[in-house]
Amino acid sequence: MSKRKPKGYWTLERCMEDAAQYASRSEWRNSSPRAYKAASNNGWLQECCSHMPEGYKPAGYWTLERCMKDAAQYSSRSDWKAAPGGAFNSASKNGWLEQCCEHMELLIDHGKWTLERCIEDAAQYSSRGEWGDAGSSAYATAHRNGWLDQCCAHMQYQLKPKGYWTLERCKSEALKYDCRADWHRGSPASESAAQRLGFVAECCEHMERAGGTDNDVVYIWRDAGSDLHKVGVTSARIGEDRINICRRNNGMDPRIVLMMKVDDARAVESKLLELGTDPELDSSIDGYTEFRRLTDAELGQAVSIAYEAALAA
Repeated sequence: MSKRKPKGYWTLERCMEDAAQYASRSEWRNSSPRAYKAASNNGWLQECCSHMPEGYKPAGYWTLERCMKDAAQYSSRSDWKAAPGGAFNSASKNGWLEQCCEHMELLIDHGKWTLERCIEDAAQYSSRGEWGDAGSSAYATAHRNGWLDQCCAHMQYQLKPKGYWTLERCKSEALKYDCRADWHRGSPASESAAQRLGFVAECCEHMERAGGTDNDVVYIWRDAGSDLHKVGVTSARIGEDRINICRRNNGMDPRIVLMMKVDDARAVESKLLELGTDPELDSSIDGYTEFRRLTDAELGQAVSIAYEAALAA
């Protein structure tokens, strides 16, 4: 690891000299994060990156009209996203993708499952298990965003008193099922309680392959109240177990940004870890190499990468 520079070392001149070694902002950010961060914090990026070919525009340049004009040159979202200039990222950040991509082939409505639409979809079913078994992506979206209680309010579901789900009761309920997915569908209250209280490993000891991971899901979560994000891979079969383990080990407060099933989660994870800056956490932190500080624009890029991988799966 390179020696940390003293406070005030990264002047404009030194940042420009450092940036001159690289052909793109991403290359500079990944190779020399401290210099890049200093330039970003001090508003020097435009000067430092003027030799780079990306053609980044000043803040506020990408209006809706300019984004739509730029998008008109491309026939697919992936082509537009790969193009230089930053128009795609601006459109994504500002919620303009649908308008800008209306002319494109195979337009995918990434925001299809809003809370309102999830509630409408859930209304067709009489139980959470029935909704989950139907294979609707609305259920997965509702679960990921914490909307299940709102969506399932009409379903017959007896709310247990606070403190009802002890370790013993969770284990007793889990014993009725052979795998975590069946437990979640059949008894979501006990499964959710076990997950929240950290009982999952003990409750799933009898289940086939309960302790492993298939590495078929990529996820990003944010530590509440900060720009610190954790990137990782896990298994759809074990749900949020890995995230909860990291939460307990590190004393953090995760807010899940995305969890998506993809063909090659490790490859997607590698792409996501190219974004943002390395916070250089202490090695005692569980998963310390997989944390990044992400801006809103960089997080938008990460979400787009994961969505594309999920759609291709």
